[in-house]
Formats: sequence, C-alpha cells, structure tokens
Amino acid sequence: MSRQTLIPLDDRAGWERALDGLPHAFGHTWASCRAMHLTTGWPTSLYVWEDGSSRFACAIAERGGPGTVDVVTPYGFGGFVGTGPEGGLLPQWQEFARARGYVCGYLGLNPLFVPPVCRASGDYGEHNDVHVLALDSGPDRLFARLSGNRRRQVRAFETAPARLSADRERLAEYFLAGIDDFLRSRGAGYASLLGGRTWRALLERDEVFVLGVEEDGSLVAASVFAHTPYCGEYLFGISSPAGRAYSAVLVWAAALRLAESGVPRLNLGGGVRRGDGIAAFKERFGGERLPLGALRQVYRPAAYARLCAAAGRDPGDRTGFFPPYRAPRDGRQATGGAS
Repeated sequence: MSRQTLIPLDDRAGWERALDGLPHAFGHTWASCRAMHLTTGWPTSLYVWEDGSSRFACAIAERGGPGTVDVVTPYGFGGFVGTGPEGGLLPQWQEFARARGYVCGYLGLNPLFVPPVCRASGDYGEHNDVHVLALDSGPDRLFARLSGNRRRQVRAFETAPARLSADRERLAEYFLAGIDDFLRSRGAGYASLLGGRTWRALLERDEVFVLGVEEDGSLVAASVFAHTPYCGEYLFGISSPAGRAYSAVLVWAAALRLAESGVPRLNLGGGVRRGDGIAAFKERFGGERLPLGALRQVYRPAAYARLCAAAGRDPGDRTGFFPPYRAPRDGRQATGGAS
C-alpha cells in the first residue's frame, strides 16, 4: 500500500526525517526551500511517496489562486530523489496533483539524482547542461583535469599580491551589499533576483560557506557554495572588475575544501544557455557534463488551454518557458519554470 504526504515548511523536523537516507542536494533541504519561500511567498512543501521499500521525495511550491494553481520546484537543483523501485511514482504523483487541483507542473530535476523513470517519461525534456567535478578522485587528478589555463591561474595565485579569505561575517556583508547590483548588471533572470531575506537566510546556514579574495585589505570577489553529504554546489559569485580574474581560484579552493570534508562531487551548474561563456568557464574545470532536464506536466488540460489562450500562448508548445502563460513579458529566463 502506497502513501503520499505533503510536509509543510513549518514541520522542519518532519522534512528532515523524510530526507534522511535519501541522496539529495542542497536544493531539496528545508533550509534552501525556506530561504526561497522568503522571496516568493509561495506555499512550499516536501512531497513524499512511499510504497514498500520505496521512498521518494520532491520539494514543491504552489503558485496562483483558486482554479489556476500550478506547481514548481523551488529555485535550485531539486526534483525527485529517492531509493527503491520507482514504477508507481509518476502515475501516483499525477493522481495526487490532479486531486490537489493543480493545472500543471514544472518539476526541475537534479541530474545527479534524477530517477530513471523521470528521464523515461514523455513529459521529460532537457534544456541545459551542468558540469560536475568528482572530488573523490583526489586533488592530483582534479588538478590534472583542469585546462591548461586553469592550472596556470591556480599556480599564479600562489605568488599573487592577493589572498583567500574565509571570514564569514565580512564576506557575508560584502556579498549582501553587492549581489543585487551585480546580477542586474549582467541581466540575470528574474529567478536569480532573490530578496535580501533569502540571501541572509542562506548565508547563515552551516551548509553554506563563502570564500573570497582580497587585495590590499579590500575584498574584490566572493563566491557562495552549499553542500550536503552527497554533493556540493556552486551557488553564486560576485566580483569587482579587479576581482574577475579570481573566479576560477575560488572554485578551486572550494573544491579542495569540500573534498577534505568528504563531499564526493561538486556541481558547478551550467550557463544561462548551452555553450555560452558561463558554460565554457565551468567546462574548463574538466568535470563531467550532465544533461539538465525537467518534467513539464499538464494535469487539467481544459484549464491549461484556457489559461494559455488568455495569455496569447500556444498550449501545445512545451519547448520554452513553462507554463507558457506565466512567461515573463521581457523574455527573461526563457528555459522555463522556477529552476
């Protein structure tokens, strides 16, 4: 007999118990989802499906009013994770979603932990790649996999007139003061423009750390990383013009720190689009390239078609932003959803 439950954010202990023993990333955790909720305000829960020896979980957020509610995975690398036979997972999830009155769902999937049944679904589509470092291969192999330019950057920093900083309080202050302007100056998608309460909630977590570089006593760059026992993630980075050259050094320093802590992998993420400059920067660390995909599901076809028509969108097109009736008018974050 299977069981499906929704664990709300106000039940932190229940959320953490449900994830215990399931390989997962920071985007699945109560801490990450609560931080995102502080910006979105969307009701956020952990969906849990259990059937015999199987247990799967997926963080979800509901948006919209009566008759128009759709469901998304909170910002980050989340999606379904679990252990055990998974054959009944998606059919029963879809029944659950219809019973909840959801019109449709955009469920981003973490490429490190995505259940095979999700990739086999007709609702699955890939829109990007991520680059993942195998930290458990050892520092020598990690270094050998760096591109020639990356190796030169790491070695050059050893004699550079700059130094690494791990001063948590000082780095958090620098990051909070500069992150909004930094992202806007680079035309970041709206999902990256998170509120100050979200940034503060992230930076106060033990699972999150910040590394920075200072020159002549002044910070010029800072990068934020998060981790679970199963993987680390490069979350965000900012820099002054003088600090841009240190981005690779900060990623390398974080990789060594996570490896020393026993974290087996570091997900660097990808670019805004496949093959762009950001993706090329991450590719030069020599990690494994994994496809990034999502489930784009429709639970109430008539309501979905009506909402698309009202927004002047094609209900048959699931290749861009999903659901299309929520697509930003300025075209930002064109790959869809909240992940």
